[in-house]
Amino acid sequence: MRSATKHVLLEAMQWGALALGIAAVVYFFDDLVSVFRGPDRLPTLAEAMRDAPPEDEADSGFDRTVKLRADPNGHFVFKAAVNERLATFVADTGATYVVITY
Repeated sequence: MRSATKHVLLEAMQWGALALGIAAVVYFFDDLVSVFRGPDRLPTLAEAMRDAPPEDEADSGFDRTVKLRADPNGHFVFKAAVNERLATFVADTGATYVVITY
């Protein structure tokens, strides 16, 4: 191969590797943040449920509370286990404005 072709291919591979690295950071951002979070964070819903004391059989299940902190965008995002698989959820608190036309 000619030197110019090798140079173009090498530069294309470098840009591709950079793009792949950026895509990986964006895709795994939540996981990376959870690794570097400090001890003052609120527990996830799955952690709170796992660490909670067992309930009585006759209990309705509504006596416990879960506190959610809004993210910088104002959304309430939390992780919970469904069928023993961890998933990310958004709590919908309702619309800020309601417009009804007729």
